[in-house]
Amino acid sequence: MAEVPTDETISKILEVLKEHERRISELEQGLHEPKAIESKAPDQTDIVQTVLSYPLETEQLAYMHKLNGLPLFLAALDLVTKKFRIDSLSPTEISAILEGKFSVKPERSNISHTLSSAIPKGLVDRVINSRGSGYLYRITPAGFDYLNKEIAKIAGAGSEKTEAPQVKE
Repeated sequence: MAEVPTDETISKILEVLKEHERRISELEQGLHEPKAIESKAPDQTDIVQTVLSYPLETEQLAYMHKLNGLPLFLAALDLVTKKFRIDSLSPTEISAILEGKFSVKPERSNISHTLSSAIPKGLVDRVINSRGSGYLYRITPAGFDYLNKEIAKIAGAGSEKTEAPQVKE
């Protein structure tokens, strides 16, 4: 013979169902509200250490030493997007990666200002950094196109044997 549930058991089941309903409602509401995105890695030092410890083919990235300003910062964003599947970086992370991997020492404030200026041109997106204060920047398809053109200019100015690597989205 099956047991008849007590009022207490029924109350607990109803509480659990209401809690699940509340969670589902929050999730559905969250789908329609823009939120700060998190970079793929939870900690800035983890991102930087991952990139710095990874052996990169320096011949393929030789063009990085010829870039400066916006093209250099876009190239750093492109590098982490392609090699590490990290879609956004803070100016501090970009600075640390450029200094550690390429011995280029841009100021964090210069990176921030330059990338902010590229937003109206559609070359980067800026999102709220959910890991701390400030913003994270992502390269856009237009940014990839701009970077490819800048790399091609450098390749054209160099020896005829130099080919510009194509950045893939």
